[in-house]
Amino acid sequence: MHGRDALRDFDVATYTAEHGGGTFDALTGRPFEPKHGYAVARVSAFEGDVKAECMEYIGRHIAGEYGTPYFGTWVTPEGRIAIDPVEYVISRERAITLGRHYGQRAIWDFAAGEVIIIEWE
Repeated sequence: MHGRDALRDFDVATYTAEHGGGTFDALTGRPFEPKHGYAVARVSAFEGDVKAECMEYIGRHIAGEYGTPYFGTWVTPEGRIAIDPVEYVISRERAITLGRHYGQRAIWDFAAGEVIIIEWE
């Protein structure tokens, strides 16, 4: 391997399979794992069956299309792959507000390592 690929010890598909999903830097394709803050999907952009080698390409394309620095992946209960453009937000309150604004059902809490379900009034 050469260049960027020589430095990799993972790929987006493997990471997603091992962790049930992940947040990735759209420029480098590397996992984005801050110690605090929240991931909020701007829109539900893709859900379906996808070849493992295409996941990073699709994620980068989606992030670029929506102007976000990150993309998120997760495995749906049906075993399909979801890939969304993701924003990183420090404040829980702001993350929930954005999640509601974007029509999302949940956000990701990096510190707790868990999903926060957004309650709708």
